[in-house]
Amino acid sequence: MIDVSDLHDAVLEEVVVDAAGGCVRLELGPVRREGAPERVFIRAVQFEHFVFPRQQPWGLVKDWHVNEARVSALTGELQRLELEMQSGDVVEISAANFERSDGRAAPY
Repeated sequence: MIDVSDLHDAVLEEVVVDAAGGCVRLELGPVRREGAPERVFIRAVQFEHFVFPRQQPWGLVKDWHVNEARVSALTGELQRLELEMQSGDVVEISAANFERSDGRAAPY
């Protein structure tokens, strides 16, 4: 499983769904912390479930900052990524695999 423990305060800037290819790509902007990557790209491979609410139960926000990120194993071969946003919304993706790349440009 990928490590997402350093994503607190990262900004979710872009979400791309490739329905035909079965992938979801997330692009997160920089965390203003020493040693943090400039950008983080996460790709969900063979996703089966994707939820992206924008209800903002904790109040309206300008930018979508991550409050907490979690990856867990589900039954079978699936994994779940949850991004709890500082708005109170929780982005959920269940997929066969998650790939992470840190850098300036998306590798996929």
